[in-house]
Amino acid sequence: GHELVLDVGQTYTRLNTATGKRARTGQLKLHQWMLYVKVKQGSPKAIHSVSFKLHETFSPRQYVKSVATPDGYFATTQTSYGFFQASVKVIFQDGISKTFKHDLEQRKYVSTSNERIQLRDRIVVARHSATPERNFGVEFELTLQPNNRIRDLDDLVTHINQCGIACRRTRYSDKEPTPYWKVLVDSSISCPRGSSGCLTFELVSPILKGSEGLQEVSKCLHAINQLDPQASKSAGFHVHIEVDRHDVVSLKKILQQFIKYEKVFDSLMPPSRRADANKYCKSLRKHYHYMTSKAINTAIANMSSIDELMDFANPQQSRYFKLNLQPLDRQPTIEFRQHPSTYTYKKAGAWIRLLLHFVENSSKFDKPASFKENTSPQKEFDRFFQWVIKDRWLFDFYAERRKKMLRKNDNETSQTHGSACCQGCSSGEGCWSK
Repeated sequence: GHELVLDVGQTYTRLNTATGKRARTGQLKLHQWMLYVKVKQGSPKAIHSVSFKLHETFSPRQYVKSVATPDGYFATTQTSYGFFQASVKVIFQDGISKTFKHDLEQRKYVSTSNERIQLRDRIVVARHSATPERNFGVEFELTLQPNNRIRDLDDLVTHINQCGIACRRTRYSDKEPTPYWKVLVDSSISCPRGSSGCLTFELVSPILKGSEGLQEVSKCLHAINQLDPQASKSAGFHVHIEVDRHDVVSLKKILQQFIKYEKVFDSLMPPSRRADANKYCKSLRKHYHYMTSKAINTAIANMSSIDELMDFANPQQSRYFKLNLQPLDRQPTIEFRQHPSTYTYKKAGAWIRLLLHFVENSSKFDKPASFKENTSPQKEFDRFFQWVIKDRWLFDFYAERRKKMLRKNDNETSQTHGSACCQGCSSGEGCWSK
């Protein structure tokens, strides 16, 4: 067996009257404290989440952290005008939990518990947070080499139907949602190197929802994988996520968060899909290079209509940006275009889940503040998963993918942009201009 040692405690700072803010009841909040659970011995991965329940005057009253900081802390930082007893509930990966009580004090550092947890009989695995039950749709751009079994796209449609998945061949101009999967020709896709004469197609899903929708994606990709598909570098994997197109406040927060964390999204991608390297998924930060992060954040905050947001996110009504708001003209979805083509469910499922959490949490959390201009890529990555995504499995998956992507050398990009791009790619920032 193995043992986990937890330290439950607080740090404290008294604010001066100039920096303190007032509560809704009028009192001045001069007490700033961080309530934490620190893993002193063992792996933070043994913990699924930590729930901090605060005084009834807080809104929200409960804060949940599912990703530890690099030094092993699960924490929440708050300000108050008084002191109270907080409840700290630690939930382990097997579902067992332990609750601690902590009395906040006016002392710089207080440790109230040094708890030893035996994990002898526990299976410690990273668990998924619940998948948001939100509608979504996917578009896979793929290629196949014709053979005796699959000679054309009609044969492909027949195969998918034989696998128990309703599918039809349609025209590329057919954009209306359907209750079945669609296969259509996409002339923007080129064959992989050495595979001339391949079949290029786009596979478009019906409207899917939450965890059941993910199962449908898995089933369809299983059918496709029986045919030895290929993913061309020119092809992409696009995801539509449902939003309320009349909720300007939520859409502003989604756009603010995406621009704030665009470099984090870039670090999860191969170099050919970072920064402004791909004309089919261009960078908003690059487009507004003359504005500071704070200025971009403020400009979006001051917008009052969907049209303003669409014009800002997609200049000249171009859909070819990493985040595309143009679908809002005809349907209640926004499109994420950055991911490269894939026929692997582990990659596709992780990306869909990440975007569902991103849209869900960006919509309901407070509007984001911009990063300072010198914030490190690692800190931005950690904050993205700690503050926005809040899913341990996704954090672990993308931490590994990020390491792989940062080592990946993209010859096409380096030939196009030279050594400056190579230096940017090594830090996960692509070809960002300084």
